[in-house]
Amino acid sequence: MIDNPIFITGCYRSGTTYISRVLDAHPYLNVTFDSVNYFRFIIKKNIPAKDYKKIVNSISKRMKTRYNINLDAKKIIKNIERSNSINHKQIYSSVMNCLFENSKNIWGEKSLLEWSNIPLFLSMFPNGHIIHIIRDPRDVVASYKNMTYEKGDRYLDSIFASLGSLSASMYYNDLLPEDRYKILIYEDFILNKIK
Repeated sequence: MIDNPIFITGCYRSGTTYISRVLDAHPYLNVTFDSVNYFRFIIKKNIPAKDYKKIVNSISKRMKTRYNINLDAKKIIKNIERSNSINHKQIYSSVMNCLFENSKNIWGEKSLLEWSNIPLFLSMFPNGHIIHIIRDPRDVVASYKNMTYEKGDRYLDSIFASLGSLSASMYYNDLLPEDRYKILIYEDFILNKIK
């Protein structure tokens, strides 16, 4: 089982998808973008690990319906049942390994607005890595205004999400080890991609 996955998070319109695609192009990395969303659809709904069949079948169904990706639910369940203990780490890893066909590469998941789950991710995967994307809130708002379907001034809620992400990044930067947690400022990345 891969024990050093990557978790990418940040506010919408902050470059998270772009960064996930750049990383996915690396020969040793397999990175999703907004597809599995284990924390959003499983953890936040308080679905216990003992309901692993329900979890796997729901993820498999959602992946097929939304993205036309076929996940072999039976294979994932069989892999989970081979484990000594069934927990969310085992379920999450089994889903991701099946998604990437059990490659030996490092897997990663990009999931928006999930910075509150960074400590949980690192408790599940102590050797895991976090990339927290930050972008100038003015750019986030401008970008979101140009692409949203929200009516009126509702796009302005993006500034609060952006500031929430920024605040969380400062908190985690002081709390978490720098070899596990990395703040990536979108503008810096665009200006110096090689570095």
